[in-house]
Amino acid sequence: MSVFLFSSYIPTVFGFDNRNLGAVRLFYTLFIIAAVVVTAVKMNLPNKSIALVFSMISFVLIVTNINVKNSWIYASQFNHELFSKLKVAIKENHIESGEICLDYRMFHELKNNPGFTFREPVFYNNWEAPMLCEMNDINPEKIHVYNVERKKDCKIIFLYKNEKIIRLNN
Repeated sequence: MSVFLFSSYIPTVFGFDNRNLGAVRLFYTLFIIAAVVVTAVKMNLPNKSIALVFSMISFVLIVTNINVKNSWIYASQFNHELFSKLKVAIKENHIESGEICLDYRMFHELKNNPGFTFREPVFYNNWEAPMLCEMNDINPEKIHVYNVERKKDCKIIFLYKNEKIIRLNN
């Protein structure tokens, strides 16, 4: 549950599929480090050897966890940029209410954007949209935003490409 402390999303049961990987990595890192130290102590290894093994494992595992944190921060900035530009496009197209699908070629973006290491925090699930809308001053009660990968039958579709949002249909 401590993962939600550092998350900008409201904690929900659904949020668990999004945020638990970071917590698992963090606590697994601590478990491995503790297991190695306990094993080394039980094997009566010299203190310098234990310290060296502890330092190496801690460094490798914590650096990988920091990279995971950095990818979450990058994805959060990506989500914010995506929805702030969507807000501008909604105003320019004079949309007051309804369903909107957002297409940003997610799988292409995840494959080719070096800022993403995995897809956990990138906007994908429909339940994420209300909070992202609210964070970017889009009324989630009037405008329902969906990822085009999750809802194929939208009448209004916006494409996010090359840091610009364009409307695909009228």
